[in-house]
Amino acid sequence: TFETIQKAFVVASPPAAKPATPVVDTTTPKGPEPPSQTFMAAPGMGFTIQVPDNFRAKGVKAAGALGGTEYLGSRLDCTIRVDVLDASKQQNLDKIANDNKAGFGGSSPSSTNLGGAKAVVFNYSPAAGISRRVYLCVRDAKLYRVFVTWNNAEQATYLPVFEKSMSSFQFK
Repeated sequence: TFETIQKAFVVASPPAAKPATPVVDTTTPKGPEPPSQTFMAAPGMGFTIQVPDNFRAKGVKAAGALGGTEYLGSRLDCTIRVDVLDASKQQNLDKIANDNKAGFGGSSPSSTNLGGAKAVVFNYSPAAGISRRVYLCVRDAKLYRVFVTWNNAEQATYLPVFEKSMSSFQFK
């Protein structure tokens, strides 16, 4: 019996190696963080605006401007920028719009309001895949120039948020 068992004995082979299970990091965002649906008041030079609470303010100054602020999140091609320029020498909004038409896509602006004041808005594309609205408004001898810029691939995410921000714009 022992001899039969001994002849039938087969040494076991080691088990097949299992592939390692990859570790997925779920704490790191996959890409740029979308704009928050929670808003915060963001004061600027002569105005306030509500922006997503995950945006930050950055001081900017365009050539000839008195000052300005840019509000941006983690996508740097989706921003709100407000420039404040001296309009003491020219306060006619229609003339200012006509003089700047070529720089804002060449089309005629639409009438709108900004913070309860008469304004105009241009819609154009400054670069492939990017859309922009520029609001112009004269208030207290200052020209407020507000740029709202978004990546066309992110329009459904950013445009409603930016429109909500623009509707909150108030002059101080």
